[in-house]
Amino acid sequence: MPTSSCSKPHYFAAFINCNITKKTLWHYRLQHSSLQRLHVLRKQYSFITVDTHHVCDTCSRAKQRKLSFTLSNTVTSSIFDLVHFDIWGPCSIISMQGFHYFLTIVDDYSCYTWVIMLHNKSEVRQHITNFTIFDQNNFKTNIKTIRTVNYVEFAMSNF
Repeated sequence: MPTSSCSKPHYFAAFINCNITKKTLWHYRLQHSSLQRLHVLRKQYSFITVDTHHVCDTCSRAKQRKLSFTLSNTVTSSIFDLVHFDIWGPCSIISMQGFHYFLTIVDDYSCYTWVIMLHNKSEVRQHITNFTIFDQNNFKTNIKTIRTVNYVEFAMSNF
């Protein structure tokens, strides 16, 4: 059996360009355990190594916290009192029909959601106009308040 000329042990990882060293191996094996947990385990199992200076990129991304939304005092009493519009995209994988974006419409009272597929963001204004007509024809009511993020696509001064 041939022997390796390299004296360092080799560690297998299922991903490319990994930076697993002997000191960080247990952090990865134990599903990105915290330093405190690894120190507790080290007291019981002396073979576990801990690198106190290691900064794990995966851990820092996974443990990020988003800023919380402020609590809303808005209370709706019927459908279409408040409607939320949002655009998502561009999608990394384009649909078979060539859609890159989608528009979500959520009624605050019923939480009913409509999803409209878009080829371009420029279609948003027309779909909002069509949706208000749809609302008037099918529900015999008007949208009282529209809430959106401040995207340029939602700027409709004559609406």
